[in-house]
Amino acid sequence: MEIRLKNVSCEELQKINLLIPSQKLIAVTGENTSCLFEILTMKKPVTGFIYHDGKRILLKDRYLYQEKIAFLSSQISFPSHISTVQEYFHYWILQYHLSCHNETKKIEDAIHLVGLPKAVLTFPLSILSHSEMKLLQIASVLLLNPEVFLLDNPFANFDSKSTKQLMRLFSKMKEKYGKTFLFSTDDCELIYQYADDVILLKKGTVLLHGSVEEVYSNSFLLEKENISIPQVISFVNYVKKTKNIQLDAYKDIRDLIKDIYRKVS
Repeated sequence: MEIRLKNVSCEELQKINLLIPSQKLIAVTGENTSCLFEILTMKKPVTGFIYHDGKRILLKDRYLYQEKIAFLSSQISFPSHISTVQEYFHYWILQYHLSCHNETKKIEDAIHLVGLPKAVLTFPLSILSHSEMKLLQIASVLLLNPEVFLLDNPFANFDSKSTKQLMRLFSKMKEKYGKTFLFSTDDCELIYQYADDVILLKKGTVLLHGSVEEVYSNSFLLEKENISIPQVISFVNYVKKTKNIQLDAYKDIRDLIKDIYRKVS
């Protein structure tokens, strides 16, 4: 599912032109990232045009488009009348009119994918930690089986193990089922390690957009705009400047060490 924004503007963002290809892990970072997600879900008034697989989306057709997209807000909230995890999933399935041949198995599979134990279904929502609530939300979104996932700051308060597990899950779903994931974060190390592409928003527009390698190769512009650069990129730039040795910017630090050994030995 390919999405294109053409000259899209709203109060916070101006003249946004983006091509979001299918089957990608795309990091959105910088300013007004939540606003971009609202635009992509067509829940925010804008000027300009939004295209889906090459076809302009008209207002009368937006519901068909919205069914293919799942948005997970950074805010965590549950209906006041829901008390347990099991009740929450049942409510979610009814709310979205999901057709589940075996509802219990579908739910258990979803919570297993995000790393939660089956026993969590019996837990009161009130005793869950922030990260467990977020994992619960991600599991519920998986039940919708959308083509595009929009995840607003999904890894807040996660430890590195949970983050790595989720990113591996997203990568697997991208490769095996052709899903597209857009996730917002300010963590440049996370972006560099896992994302395919980066959308960098600054001063109300798209400052940079491209592959991770392309975006972070613009070191001068990033430093000028006071934007964090991954440590590997900073190290490669430092070696180039001080030793006049050009290293490749590997994502795996072990590969970088091998490259250093080859070029200095």
